[in-house]
Amino acid sequence: PQAAPPAAAPLIRASGKRDDLLIIEGIGPKSKEALYKGGITSFEQIANLTPDDLYRIVKIEGGVNLVNDTKTWPKQARLLADGKTKEFEEYVKYLVNSRDTNSKN
Repeated sequence: PQAAPPAAAPLIRASGKRDDLLIIEGIGPKSKEALYKGGITSFEQIANLTPDDLYRIVKIEGGVNLVNDTKTWPKQARLLADGKTKEFEEYVKYLVNSRDTNSKN
């Protein structure tokens, strides 16, 4: 009999620190819990993931019905991780359902 393949390791190891991921526009309580379960607990980790990775972790692995888009999450997280709260606040003013309405994408 074949042994089961080992479980995939998280893309980025969780640190002891847990940021309040709810600050990011588009992340609600269920998405936050799915990210935590996936080992994603900090703004830095989200900033280093692609929108597709985040979608997979939250929607596919976490089973969360995403209402919002994950495309802006890494940019928001990068601003927060870098302590750029003013820039973050200015950026999220233009988001609608976590989508950048000023972007061509």
